[in-house]
Amino acid sequence: MALKTFLSYSSEDKNLAGDIKQSLGRLGIEAFLAHDDIEPSEEWQKRILAELKKCNVLIPILTERFARSNWTDQEVGFALSRGILIIPLNAGIDPYGFMGKFQALPLMPRDIEQTCVRIAKVVCKKTDFADKVLKGVIKNFGASDSFVAAEQNSSYLLKFQDFLTPKHIRAIRRLAASNQQIVHSFGAKRNLDKLT
Repeated sequence: MALKTFLSYSSEDKNLAGDIKQSLGRLGIEAFLAHDDIEPSEEWQKRILAELKKCNVLIPILTERFARSNWTDQEVGFALSRGILIIPLNAGIDPYGFMGKFQALPLMPRDIEQTCVRIAKVVCKKTDFADKVLKGVIKNFGASDSFVAAEQNSSYLLKFQDFLTPKHIRAIRRLAASNQQIVHSFGAKRNLDKLT
């Protein structure tokens, strides 16, 4: 089962949140994004509460607009009361209130992918969810559907090399051998040769 994250953001920042969701998805991490994931006619408050209850990590996207939202502080408060890992992204403001005790990751809109890798590494270091993160990255690698995707997905494996166990490496090798896009990708081969 994939790591489940909840993106808390101002509705004015939905495009930025969408970019973050997409980058997390490339790492095999599920991200709930209210604007994308709530269906028309669905009871949105009920769905948000359900997603908050099942998420492993809350990611507040701290822009100037965040604190003006009627819902973001409530989402953070809910996560704090449940002891959910909170990884704030500083996109203009520092964490405040009860979440002020957490160090934020700086979010550079031009390098969202790197920020998402850093989020995943924080999860690997701080929680019991490291295996979920690693399995997601490995699963995405195994599902590579082009030579380019195989190269990119194998480069993500290298970013998590310090966390990979021999069991993970064996799973990676099995997946690599069974996917022709990986087998014939010179970039993926180069990256896999660097895995210890």
